[in-house]
Amino acid sequence: MYLLDANVFISAKKGFLSLSLAPAFWTWIEQAHASGQLSSVDAVLGELSVFNDDLSRWANALPGGFFRRNDLFTAAELAKVTFWANNHQHYHPLAAHEFLRVADSALVAHGAATRGTVVTFDTPSKKQDRIKVPDACRELGVKWIHPHQMLKAERVTFPVQHGATLLTR
Repeated sequence: MYLLDANVFISAKKGFLSLSLAPAFWTWIEQAHASGQLSSVDAVLGELSVFNDDLSRWANALPGGFFRRNDLFTAAELAKVTFWANNHQHYHPLAAHEFLRVADSALVAHGAATRGTVVTFDTPSKKQDRIKVPDACRELGVKWIHPHQMLKAERVTFPVQHGATLLTR
């Protein structure tokens, strides 16, 4: 199971995979969820909803269950993530506070609880002022990948359309 970080949705929306330019990408996300391959966490929905834009409307219209809620297994993993962040000597205490405040900690906890793969645009960091998703995943034994790796692994392709005409080569 892939678990998408908020930055996957936001970067896609702002780039070449926007809702208007690449509707097939967003349809693929919906279909991948319906087949049990992909989801996200409710904390990510919270981050997307603050924008009150086409992305937040799309996200809020997704079927129930797309944005996973904490259960007992996830709560236990979240306790481990919280303990790790608050007690890791490498990071500044404010870094732990910020990591635990946003969806990142919930995403890592869900990854641990489900043995899922966290999908994020974040990259590992050696800095002490910010805990990034890959750093937490690595430390806590949770698999993580870049969105392009996920698309490649799943052999996802999208048709290119110009107006009503499908372009092929």
